[in-house]
Amino acid sequence: MPPRPVVKSGKKTRFVAQDRDAQFMTDLEALLLCPDDAIWALTSVSRSLASYLFPSLSSLKARSKRRTWWQLADSGRREFKAPSDARSMSVYLKAEYLMLALREIGPVHSFTLNLHPEIATMACAEPSTRDFLRRRLNHHLEAILGRTVDFFFVIEQAAHRRIHLHGCLGISIGEAKAARLALRRAGGEWEVARQHQSHTDGEPDAKWNSYITKECAFSTKFFRALCEAHKSGPTIKFNGPALFASRSLGLKAQELYECHRSLVLSALKAKHPVLINSRKMQAEAKTALLESLGTSS
Repeated sequence: MPPRPVVKSGKKTRFVAQDRDAQFMTDLEALLLCPDDAIWALTSVSRSLASYLFPSLSSLKARSKRRTWWQLADSGRREFKAPSDARSMSVYLKAEYLMLALREIGPVHSFTLNLHPEIATMACAEPSTRDFLRRRLNHHLEAILGRTVDFFFVIEQAAHRRIHLHGCLGISIGEAKAARLALRRAGGEWEVARQHQSHTDGEPDAKWNSYITKECAFSTKFFRALCEAHKSGPTIKFNGPALFASRSLGLKAQELYECHRSLVLSALKAKHPVLINSRKMQAEAKTALLESLGTSS
């Protein structure tokens, strides 16, 4: 019999691994903590800027005791030979580099926006909830601040199904009050308690992104399909991805990541002792944890 024809799909699905991105963050942190500056001689990476990614290195005081997403990830399960390319970054790593890009551009404010029920209903009726909200935010920020504002946000659905946003804005302290007004108008102003609808905070710490992405796993296509198949778990009301970033900010974030990725790749190829020791310590810690769990059971 003649061989069966192979039908090739026109679009490839890219592999996204949170564990691999967690390993990258651990490797980069180890290099930043390295006392030997020789590895930085041939790179354009700014150590001071990259340090903002890590609570152990950031000059900003940590406002939370929560562990970061890469500390919580099970990175010891598999050792990756290379970091993700920019198109395969997880939502967690993307958020880190979006905020880092904002920091390089200028002052940063974190924000939280609670939506008016009518706006939330309209947003969730759209094929892309984030695109609907992006248009409203763009319009009101530009109208009130008089300029284009770089920003990113993550859509989160609370336990009682209330839709709200967390994110970051590229604004100054002097623009914060006007930005809160723009946020309220974009979200549909509440009739009462407007002061609780939108919040901004200057210079968010290195753990902010771990907080705002904590529910992102529930909005992935895989988890939605799983909940639908088993008729269990949270029903996500909004449509499409949870993360949005303005185009220019996304390109800047990608540029920064590629620069840091090249540094880590170079160190991995050179079998830098710092990375070897760091990964060895991770493996030993993982083994010790598993042994302790086996003993306790």
